[in-house]
Amino acid sequence: MPHRSDPATQKIGDPKECYQVSKFKDDKPVHALPKPFDDCVDDLGSFIKIPESEGGKNWFSDRHAYDIPSGDILRILHYPPVESHIDDIRAGSHTDYGSITLVFQHDIGGLEIYAGRSRWISAPVIPDCILVNLGDCLEFWTNGLLKSTLHRVVFRSNTQSLDRHSMVYFCEGYDIPLDPVPSRLVPGDEVKMGESGKRMTAAEHLRMRLDASLAYYVNR
Repeated sequence: MPHRSDPATQKIGDPKECYQVSKFKDDKPVHALPKPFDDCVDDLGSFIKIPESEGGKNWFSDRHAYDIPSGDILRILHYPPVESHIDDIRAGSHTDYGSITLVFQHDIGGLEIYAGRSRWISAPVIPDCILVNLGDCLEFWTNGLLKSTLHRVVFRSNTQSLDRHSMVYFCEGYDIPLDPVPSRLVPGDEVKMGESGKRMTAAEHLRMRLDASLAYYVNR
């Protein structure tokens, strides 16, 4: 089923294909989680200055432990070459649903980040580097102190005849309330509520976003 990254404007899916690897049911992954993931979630706790009495630097890592339910996905992406296209979009503009995303890019670029005021800036492909996107859950947890990254993938005139490959690790929480982080740096104490009237969880937000992306095809 084609996936629409930007369901508000797209009538057809992105011109891409992917293979997804989810969490192993026997809790024994073939490979350990990439070290940059562990480093990122620990650094977040220190950066946001969460008191030790509230979890300190482990506040985020405790909510992303491997032995608790999650919607984590490793997505292997292939953007096939095209001879012509109606527009220049390979993946429509969107934010990621979870907390952080690790992007492993090949040498063919195309990722762009929204900089505001109708401006998009290119995210360069830097050898031996991993790009980190911030997602919706992190924005909810910090009440907007950290922003979910609006991004897209576009065709380049000099690369549209080439294959583009990338691997993306999506860190998706599950039964984790999207309550504000207990930190003096986080503005306000607004709690995000779900459709049920209860505190929204990461899993509920994930389902809402997926439903919006796939609704066109489900209702056809």
